[in-house]
Amino acid sequence: MPTKIGKTLSAIASELNYRAELVKYANKLPKLSPADRKIVEELKREGIAITSLDALSIPSTPQLLEATKSLLPQLQQTAVAGNLSTNRRAASSHCLYGNPVTIAKEYPVIFLWGLENRILDILENYYGAPVSCIGINMRRDLADGQQNGTKLWHMDGEDRKVVKISIYLNDVDENGGPFEYIPMGLTPSYKAFKNGTILDEDMKKVVPALKWKSCTGAAGTVIIADNAKFFHHGKTPLVDRYTIFYAYAYRNPKRPEMCKHSPWRKGVPFMKDMLSQRQRESIWNYQELL
Repeated sequence: MPTKIGKTLSAIASELNYRAELVKYANKLPKLSPADRKIVEELKREGIAITSLDALSIPSTPQLLEATKSLLPQLQQTAVAGNLSTNRRAASSHCLYGNPVTIAKEYPVIFLWGLENRILDILENYYGAPVSCIGINMRRDLADGQQNGTKLWHMDGEDRKVVKISIYLNDVDENGGPFEYIPMGLTPSYKAFKNGTILDEDMKKVVPALKWKSCTGAAGTVIIADNAKFFHHGKTPLVDRYTIFYAYAYRNPKRPEMCKHSPWRKGVPFMKDMLSQRQRESIWNYQELL
């Protein structure tokens, strides 16, 4: 019983802190350009906004693309020693991650792009308060024919809002494992399913496949989605997919225990001299990672 009471009190405190943050920053949010304001409006209305690297024109994008050109051939190899995680069980059962220490040391722009001022400004206007980055990774989703891992239907639960920015590094058509989601107005509750392992066949019984939204796009497509707002997954690919993911929450996330598992945390100490004060403040648990 004390544990249950403790959890209830913690939840109440979290909610009060969350509401206080919104009030505190209501009149302090960064000003946005009309184009960036449109992204925020789409996020609020639909939970998702789709754009491109060219349209965003983030200053470090050319360096980001150069870095990915160097890393992609390594991710494309089936057996790579040393600087990439090739153990499927260690990385996950469905994808391979770039080694975060290698990226931080040799290609830090891949991490830093997601902490650019423009990105943080957009996110803070959507969240209504300062945000924290809780994960970054460059990965190869494997065309193994299995619906597992993030290919299962799910909603992110780290916080009230969990925006993820996904950048396609190769052209992604319907066979390439596009990001797929159920629109907010149609997204069911987890209670609609027998358990948390939700396959395509399970989702079809609740929401017809014709209602699912698939986000195909050329290399450079950028998907900004609040993955706490709707069911989503990566469609099971017939060819490997290459992406960079950036994930964000409030600075005091509702479920901090879920924010501790991103591989990128191992790379943060190697970037400490590259970060501005705002960037340090925008990395969740920054001091504990040093």
